[in-house]
Amino acid sequence: MKTLRASIAVAVLLAALAGCSTSPLPADDADGPAPLKSYAVADRVGMPELAGQRVDGEGKFSLEGLRGKVVVVNAWASWCGPCRAEAPGLSRVHEELQGKGLSVVGVNADVSVGDARAFEKDMELVYPSLHDPQGRQMLQLRKGW
Repeated sequence: MKTLRASIAVAVLLAALAGCSTSPLPADDADGPAPLKSYAVADRVGMPELAGQRVDGEGKFSLEGLRGKVVVVNAWASWCGPCRAEAPGLSRVHEELQGKGLSVVGVNADVSVGDARAFEKDMELVYPSLHDPQGRQMLQLRKGW
């Protein structure tokens, strides 16, 4: 149970830190870390349908089959330094928690699918990634997700 909690905590942390943004994280206060934001079920908005060609060339991928599960959506690109740093942890979380209802899905921003495939191979990614060089998949997400 301790491992599950730790893995979920890592997944939440990685989701918060995902991407190459330099946006600041919420500051800790004197009482400790800032609390996580949560939403009542009635106030939750459905995830848009992310779908398209997979980076690895294995056809198409859609979030449709993951409805009702916890999904960490990670934007990445081969030229992104923080993406290289977080990739092993995201793969580990995906492997450890996939059987418990959590999946990681990547959305790749590389123009060259060859560069994206080389990154997947080099970083040994185990989760599927959509190739999204125009950013159309990411533009479907609401600000703050």
